[in-house]
Amino acid sequence: MKIVCIVLGSGSSTRFGNNQSKLFYKVKYHSVIEHTLKNISKSFSKDCLYITIPKKITKKEKRVLLEYTENALILGGPTRSESLANALKCIDTAKYKYLMIHDAARPNTSLALVTKLINNIKKNKYDAVVPALQIIDTLKKDNKTVNRKLYKTSQTPQIFKIKKFLSYSKQININMTDDVQLIENNKNVKIKYIEGEYENLKITEKNDI
Repeated sequence: MKIVCIVLGSGSSTRFGNNQSKLFYKVKYHSVIEHTLKNISKSFSKDCLYITIPKKITKKEKRVLLEYTENALILGGPTRSESLANALKCIDTAKYKYLMIHDAARPNTSLALVTKLINNIKKNKYDAVVPALQIIDTLKKDNKTVNRKLYKTSQTPQIFKIKKFLSYSKQININMTDDVQLIENNKNVKIKYIEGEYENLKITEKNDI
């Protein structure tokens, strides 16, 4: 039961500031994306790992990323959805039963969380398994308090039955902010949400470091 993993690392980092890529910002001698790849590599061999990259990347940065994969680096697009579409074109999807997609900007993903996702999808009860967190702060809309129990925030990695995901892949659009959006509105799709991790934050601004 082979699983392929795509690490989306082609974001523009516009909110990080100073025209600096958040993914190559050094933390404890390694870049953010290296920390991400070190963690995700605990569950995936190099031949099953695909990485998307931005246009502005140095040869040295490419060499570092190629230490984690046997596959060619994939040039991403201006949006998440286009980067994902580019990656899917480069994968021999017939070789795999499951697809995992992860944000390169989430360097703290634990082995326990990845294992939990894989174990749940292999039960074959669900088409997708997604980590999510309940809202803990008071939530307002139009300056009025709303019931926070009705809302949650999703995280990556997210894992899918690859055939089911690909059957909807033509519907990938520029407004996707996470990958399960592609299939979540279909009544015939079963999605399981599991408890995510507060440590598994996505780095967006420099303060998140």
